[in-house]
Amino acid sequence: MEGPRRALEERGDAGERLAEHLAAAHAAWPALALPDADFVAYLAARLPKEDVAEAFANVHAADLYLAAACAHGLAGAASAFEARYMASLDGVLSRAGADARDELRQRLREKLLVSAPGTLPRIAEYGGRGPLAGWLKVVASRLALDFLRAREPQSPDGDDLLALPAEGVDPELAHLRDRYREELKIAMREAATALGPRPRNVLRLHYIDGLTMEEIAALHRVHRITVVRWVTDAREALASTTRLVLLQRFGIGKKELDSILGLMRSQLDLSIRALLRTSSGD
Repeated sequence: MEGPRRALEERGDAGERLAEHLAAAHAAWPALALPDADFVAYLAARLPKEDVAEAFANVHAADLYLAAACAHGLAGAASAFEARYMASLDGVLSRAGADARDELRQRLREKLLVSAPGTLPRIAEYGGRGPLAGWLKVVASRLALDFLRAREPQSPDGDDLLALPAEGVDPELAHLRDRYREELKIAMREAATALGPRPRNVLRLHYIDGLTMEEIAALHRVHRITVVRWVTDAREALASTTRLVLLQRFGIGKKELDSILGLMRSQLDLSIRALLRTSSGD
């Protein structure tokens, strides 16, 4: 923590900005009596090694304060968290089925707020760099997805990756898709692996976790247009690398290749969702 502390000391308005953060936290949660010293230590421990001053200036202090109170087991913190956020996560949890929502809601409470002796609960992983609501939506979405995987396991070889609707597809194109199914699966997985961590994570946030462009922008502290560009560039990179692998490794003819990729592009959103569901998260 020495690095972050030194960077803050070098920032001329650090004391003023810290006072603003504390005031915002106290105004948002007047009933939570988390000592200021505990919150400051908690905040400092979650500052990144780089761009410390900027992260400190832009931290979501009120959200982080509630997370800190919950992580420390402060009286009233869990109730405040429940009242503010749990109902808003029902839509995400319901993706696993309305019948599973109550069970998943309880699992989420335990996952976020309960810990083994001597350890902090999962909510302590929230660092305040984006809105707590967006971070919680991602956690809830991953929980629902894990529940669905356990209840309805996917085929081990990922056959759903290219299970594109056959209705309305030209018979010749359908034949090409089936003929080169394995090659296309391999190429798409290699293309996904070739993506950098941020493009892959942004695609996952959008296609799997269901976050809007605005919500992703808030998490990354960028403009919505930037996120739109990230998603567009990542989609194009997937298609371009897939084409390159099919051409260079499998020697598929250009005419057939263009037909296959044209079909893939027409169902790219479905392919991306299936691809990310069968790959590990970042």
